[in-house]
Amino acid sequence: MGARFRLTASALAVAAALCTGAAAGQVLGPVGSGDDPPSSTPSRPSPGEHERHAVAGAGAGTRAAPAGPAGTSARAAEGLLATVDGYTFSAESTLLDGTAGAPFRFRITDPAGAVVHDYAVTHERQLHLVLVARDLAAYHHLHPTLEADGSWAVALPALTPGAYRAFAAFTVAGGPALTLGLDLFVPGGALYSPLPPPAGRAAVHGYDVSVTGAPALGEGGEVAITLTSGGAPVTDLEPYLGALGHLVVIRASDLALVHTHPLDGGAAGAPAGPTVRFHVAVSAPGAHRMFFEFAHGGALHTAPFTVHVPPPPP
Repeated sequence: MGARFRLTASALAVAAALCTGAAAGQVLGPVGSGDDPPSSTPSRPSPGEHERHAVAGAGAGTRAAPAGPAGTSARAAEGLLATVDGYTFSAESTLLDGTAGAPFRFRITDPAGAVVHDYAVTHERQLHLVLVARDLAAYHHLHPTLEADGSWAVALPALTPGAYRAFAAFTVAGGPALTLGLDLFVPGGALYSPLPPPAGRAAVHGYDVSVTGAPALGEGGEVAITLTSGGAPVTDLEPYLGALGHLVVIRASDLALVHTHPLDGGAAGAPAGPTVRFHVAVSAPGAHRMFFEFAHGGALHTAPFTVHVPPPPP
């Protein structure tokens, strides 16, 4: 009897362990699946080219999704992965020397491993390269040159030692619109700065730039940015890359990126300031750094802001 009881107890223990493992598999999903959670944003009709380039989306690594309001799409974060849908962003070297003018070369390869040569022009460029420091203290929007062999080359600005993330945003001719991310490093003793606290105002090159509203989860929120110079409203903003401004929003925790364009910028008869409005949806709460790019007086300017996106109500 004692031996039979011990055997039965052992069998029950094994069965319990198997049931527990099966339940955990249902909750956690298969190991190594790498799939992002589905977007909570409802699908919408297919966007035009302006909306497709506004890389606001559900999860990085997902396919391009239908658009939301003008200037956005249903994707709410990109740039977390170097490979999406078989397309890969790779550099000749991920170590940078940090000196001004140092070359940075990279390629985009397709699912078959071949170098991509043909790109669609989106906002006046075939590819947009954004480079940020890991602490978001440095931000650069660059436009590399496509070489005959399909590689891209760009001269980098001076960079201090530390970790950086490069985002390559492009549309393959006849293929998907993607934003891929790659980690880069400048050797040396890195000094990282804490993220500045949220503020509704920034002073940039003689301009007073104020922001109202904030990005939001789900359907997103409206961000309105107003510019003055010398106390007077700026009403003659100049088009930059096909729009009266660009807004890049990067999550501080993992550097997930959202890039969106003005709700009415570039439209016939649209005002050229002093206020530029954006619709911004993000995929997770927390601290974000916004970079507003605008052109005026023949020069390009970037105004940074820190915003905090609260979690959804319980």
